[in-house]
Amino acid sequence: MLNNSICSRSDAAELIKRYKSEGKRVVFTQGVFDIIHPGHINALWHFKKLGDILIVGIDNDANVRSLKGAERPINPEQRRLQVISNLKPVDHAILLNIPPDLSPQELSLYAKKLYKELQPDLITTCSQSSGFSHYIKGVAKSAGISHLDLAEAYLEMSTTQIIGNVIDQCKPKGGTDTQSSSCAAL
Repeated sequence: MLNNSICSRSDAAELIKRYKSEGKRVVFTQGVFDIIHPGHINALWHFKKLGDILIVGIDNDANVRSLKGAERPINPEQRRLQVISNLKPVDHAILLNIPPDLSPQELSLYAKKLYKELQPDLITTCSQSSGFSHYIKGVAKSAGISHLDLAEAYLEMSTTQIIGNVIDQCKPKGGTDTQSSSCAAL
């Protein structure tokens, strides 16, 4: 079930214009948000405190597969969009239809076009890579928008780590072919 906080990219751009005309500060962030964990929640609450309205872009499935591998995402884009849109700090969520396997230059052009279309007051990231943060900062600056990166301050874990932990727990122990009892239900 979708709620009214999920909107299209063009609707988000119109909402942002309206919010800004009302004097509200709009913050935009984006990510995969595959398996929601406390790091995501903490970061979203922090981002929300930086403005009046928080809009979250969800990376589409094809792009996630090109970034993370064929086994990802665990949760399909519509499910991830529904979960994010129902979190209290999130005012609106949009699906970002990012073409997979873009070159760095093509991705930069895509992001710049997105940021220029939306025109939020602030773009936020919580990256685990200083290179990624620097890249987004440059694209945001070229679109005339401020950028803030929390630089892992709120990501004490990652979805990739969670998946790895589950896989490790389900591996046979002690040279036997028997899975641990915690994995029997999986």
